[in-house]
Amino acid sequence: MFSYSAYGLNIESELVLPELSPGIEGSPDVIIRTGRVEDFEPNIRERNHRADIDDIRFSYDEAGRFRVRRGGEIVIDPVADADTRFLRVCLLGPVLAALLHQRGLLVLHGSAITIGGLAIAFLGGKGWGKSTLAAYMQSRGNGFLTDDVVAVNADCAGAVQLIPGFPHLKLWPNSAAYLGMDPEKMVRLHPDLDKRGHRLNSGFSTGPRDLSSIYVLDIGEEEEIERIEPREALIELVRHTYLAKYLEPTGTASLHLRQCGKVISSVPVYYLRRRPSLLRLPEIAELLEDHVAQPVC
Repeated sequence: MFSYSAYGLNIESELVLPELSPGIEGSPDVIIRTGRVEDFEPNIRERNHRADIDDIRFSYDEAGRFRVRRGGEIVIDPVADADTRFLRVCLLGPVLAALLHQRGLLVLHGSAITIGGLAIAFLGGKGWGKSTLAAYMQSRGNGFLTDDVVAVNADCAGAVQLIPGFPHLKLWPNSAAYLGMDPEKMVRLHPDLDKRGHRLNSGFSTGPRDLSSIYVLDIGEEEEIERIEPREALIELVRHTYLAKYLEPTGTASLHLRQCGKVISSVPVYYLRRRPSLLRLPEIAELLEDHVAQPVC
């Protein structure tokens, strides 16, 4: 077994997971192992997945079946000749997100960084530039917290806390090249997918951080930031919830709404509107850094 750390959890895994940070041997919070995952009847629309209380199962044609139980175990039943890169994409994305959900965390689709020590999150759908923005901000000396899966502890006493993930980003070749990387030397996430993986060698911030603000990415004619009113902010949090379709069958819909309510009552939520161009990243970065440094408004 290999020992790793992610989202504040000690993980023991049969699989080598180079994306994760080294962990401490013994007393694991999570065990990842291979084993048999029996056939199951899907209950998630548009997905070959099944979600039940404390038991979530996934099936991917090119990877295999995964089973997540009680927030402490992931069983992987890979197909023959499964590509290990794509297996890890599934494992460290939706499968790990399901485990975090089982552990009572609010799981959002986004990326997160620190600016001046303050934790902020970017929310947005696929292809909206969350990873690119996080990578660019990190290249300017800001801290990196997580990419794709944002885990929030909204049940803690006091401030809402963001739990750092692991030091790894997924980038398209043009974004990687703009950031000074060589896409040809980066690992493809899938043989048929052009997206690449990038492991950070520095700048990863560990330990829970009070969540200072949330920025929902949007398209605009100019770079601007606008405060979102609470009702609309709640809608945005629900819209950008990771695995939102799993809430009802797992019996956690009420908990999820309470968590979102705690977040919007404690953390300001904004629209970050910008033109969809890599060339606008310097202006966006300056706008964000100035905004975070100002009092909440």
